[in-house]
Amino acid sequence: MLIEQRKRLNQFSRQKFGEKLISPPSRRIQPPVGDELNIPWPRWVVSSYSWLWAGVDIIVRAVVGYGYAPFRSIGWLLGLWLIASLMASAAWDEGSMVPNSDVVLTSPGWIAVEAQADAAHVWSRGAGRDYESFSPAQWGFDAVVPIITVGQTDAWAPSTARGAWGTSLWWGRWLLGIAGWIVAALAAAAVTGIIRKDDE
Repeated sequence: MLIEQRKRLNQFSRQKFGEKLISPPSRRIQPPVGDELNIPWPRWVVSSYSWLWAGVDIIVRAVVGYGYAPFRSIGWLLGLWLIASLMASAAWDEGSMVPNSDVVLTSPGWIAVEAQADAAHVWSRGAGRDYESFSPAQWGFDAVVPIITVGQTDAWAPSTARGAWGTSLWWGRWLLGIAGWIVAALAAAAVTGIIRKDDE
């Protein structure tokens, strides 16, 4: 019975792929080249495609070691969290963090202190005493680590109108968030065994 199944598989392989038998697929993804696809790709497309795969390869190797070092991603998340926390702390000290609520921003308590350089500091000690307290470390964690939320990014946001750190953090939070998602996704894939280096 096993011999008969093997003959059928070989026959199927010859019918579908000519006389060349299929080799077992590699676990590591290799980018196809234009000639393998029998498509005349423009040279710039093939060149861009090669650079894209080289970038993916570098990221996977650095973050999870091709699946052999999945816990390396914890170091990457800690690094991203530290960067986000330091940027948030600098933006808070500069006075560039503001409440992330339309109700608060239009309240008389906020309008009274809005023109001051450290409006969030003054407001937090006065009319905003009962509002969510700002923590740079928690804000950085909230910005970088996907899925888990501690409420800081919902309560506080960087302002682009108050200083350079606020503008940097406003743009940086998107990059840090995307980097956090990539690192977390690669870590999950490595831990579950989806990413593995070929054993050859």
